[in-house]
Amino acid sequence: RWLLAALATTDPATYAAARDRLTAESESRDAAAAATLAAAPPAAAGELRAVWTRPLSLRTRDATLGLLGSNGVNAVFEHLSTAGFAHYHAEDDVPRSDLGRRRNRHFLPRAIQIARANGIALHAWVTCWNLDGLPEDLLAPLRGQGRLMQDAHGNELPWLCPLHPANRQLLLGAVRDLAGRGIDGIHLDYIRYPGRDACFCPRHRFAVESATTAFQLNWPADVLPGGALAATFDEVRRDDLTAFVAELAAAARQVNPAIRISAAVYPTPAAAAANGQDWPRWLRDDSLDFACPMLYAPDAGRFAALLDQALAAAPPGKLLPGLGVSADESQLDALAAAEQIAAARQRRCPGFVFFQLDSDLAETLLPALFRP
Repeated sequence: RWLLAALATTDPATYAAARDRLTAESESRDAAAAATLAAAPPAAAGELRAVWTRPLSLRTRDATLGLLGSNGVNAVFEHLSTAGFAHYHAEDDVPRSDLGRRRNRHFLPRAIQIARANGIALHAWVTCWNLDGLPEDLLAPLRGQGRLMQDAHGNELPWLCPLHPANRQLLLGAVRDLAGRGIDGIHLDYIRYPGRDACFCPRHRFAVESATTAFQLNWPADVLPGGALAATFDEVRRDDLTAFVAELAAAARQVNPAIRISAAVYPTPAAAAANGQDWPRWLRDDSLDFACPMLYAPDAGRFAALLDQALAAAPPGKLLPGLGVSADESQLDALAAAEQIAAARQRRCPGFVFFQLDSDLAETLLPALFRP
């Protein structure tokens, strides 16, 4: 913006010409976006149009959700928990992040009230094992208790180990607390491992040893890629996460049978499996009501190819693709987003999710797509 202001001051003619050209191009692409959606198959009944968003403040929430609701969005996945630490005023047995400590007990009820007043379902976006963003004073006790993942060299990683009982109870407590507060859904994120390089802690070694009696384990060489027990290691990770997702879902539904359980997942089954994520099984077992594969692609062709791979592995009607309108991998304008929405509708997906909420999405892209 500073550069544009400087250009407008020093060379107004060049600036004006560039501005007018950009405006014309934008208007042309917005018109093409509207035409693309008009020509696409109609939206499914009750189509879920959601956005992922960082925590919203009460000060701006009314205006933000009002803008989203007036432009077709009917669900918001708001980041309300990280690794079991609540970003709101939770019960005393649920630890709070710095943000959660600053918020009073009226925050979440008021947030739900504002969402419903704007026709928006509020889903709690729950980061599971990843500790990104938590301050050192919260991380230090976890590190001291040996609750973090380890790489193959024994180095700690900033992730909670899924096999540590205290970590599992931490997440179960967080999910139960959210489910009891009238939230519409629980949306799980980072319900996976950080690739193939974790976790090699003693608990994972014991789990692999328990799964085989073929020979004495050479740890970790036998479970690294190409090792004799690499497949067993992968299976242990997948089966454990599958069991835990079922446990999380059961805990939430016990508190609120109407709550919807979903997860952000790797875009294809093969990519997911490399991270311990067997989301097709989670859907088949009804642990999840739906999954959101993160299909962050810069063009409709790549998006459709990834979506077809995901759909081939999923039960019908349970995939809501994630559109990377402002992701690292892709930045989409209205026309590019419309082409991907059209591809999802052609495949009868029950909805889609935008990653992620920012001013461009709320004020420019959504009105071009959905404003009557």
